[in-house]
Amino acid sequence: MRTDAGILYGLMDATGALRTSCAYSSIRRAGTVFLIAAEDRMGAINAQGEVVLPMEYTQLVAFDEAHFLALRSDPYDAEPDEIYAVNARAETRSATGCRAENGLNPVKSGRMLWQDADTERYGYMNAEGESVIAADYPQARPFQGDWAEALQDGLWGVLNTDGSWNIEPRYAWIERLQGGAVAIGLLPEGGFELRSLAEDGGETLVFPQEFSADIVNDKVVLRSAEETRILLPDGQLLWSGAANAQVFAGCGDSLLLMDGQWGDSCAALLYADGRLSAARWQWLVPLDGAHYAQVQMEATRYYSYHLKRDKNKINYRSFRYGVIDAQGGEVLPCAYDSVALVVENRYLLTLGETLLLANEQGEILWSREAP
Repeated sequence: MRTDAGILYGLMDATGALRTSCAYSSIRRAGTVFLIAAEDRMGAINAQGEVVLPMEYTQLVAFDEAHFLALRSDPYDAEPDEIYAVNARAETRSATGCRAENGLNPVKSGRMLWQDADTERYGYMNAEGESVIAADYPQARPFQGDWAEALQDGLWGVLNTDGSWNIEPRYAWIERLQGGAVAIGLLPEGGFELRSLAEDGGETLVFPQEFSADIVNDKVVLRSAEETRILLPDGQLLWSGAANAQVFAGCGDSLLLMDGQWGDSCAALLYADGRLSAARWQWLVPLDGAHYAQVQMEATRYYSYHLKRDKNKINYRSFRYGVIDAQGGEVLPCAYDSVALVVENRYLLTLGETLLLANEQGEILWSREAP
């Protein structure tokens, strides 16, 4: 809802019924609860719109419907902030004795990454506010599954949940894929290693210095001056093609490939078995695990004397949106001004001043004038 103070949000269920009034500056899902904010205060509600935690905190993260970590002081000023452990079910709140330097981070795999205000180093807390992995690291990342990357003595390694090293620090940079179970590391002397974090992970694969590497949707994208290769986490080749191919995350295990200019019909789907879709689109945006927003636009080809090649001039007011499924089948035609996923298998569309709610079969469940 638009007001003089800006946009306010409420909670709507899958049928379009409002569970709360439009009274919040933000609503963000965190597991089984929703974190709400208004007038610089945060609280929590459940899916029915019932209050789980009153709005009396300046920052809040959720482990589950009962356990939260919270701040009560301003997280954006220069002063450190005491971290509180809050149990909504037991209606208790206790100071942890830990002071955060840069506020709270989202909970990942039952751990919250935090920075100690006294040492400026990073560690991990559990739902009770206990420092389960000491804040000893100058840089660290949130847990993903059973592992998290951390920096020690200028090199990156991978921690287990008990704080021991799964991979001793040896990389100038590191990323992970396959749900975090595989790591690709840049060696200080150049080149990459691809290795499993599991105990029976098999051999480590090594790639030479002429390649750069990215991780996209649990695949390794290797680039050289001559080609682009896409590898599975075990090192098997999934696809290879032109050096200028752009690779983006798709739905599920799929990838989105683009091998032309913005505005051309050059976007294709690369499926998990290595097949390319027969159809081509101007652009696709993943909405959920099984659907894409398809985008159509007016593109006019012209010759750029500066670049000495043809380019497309895009009419950005011409954008129209529809929905396709993961196999490329049309669910909704490109006839709408916008499309967004609101909950699973429910898509909010706009057409002029009208809001429409559609399901995964493309059926319009309701329409109403925008407030």
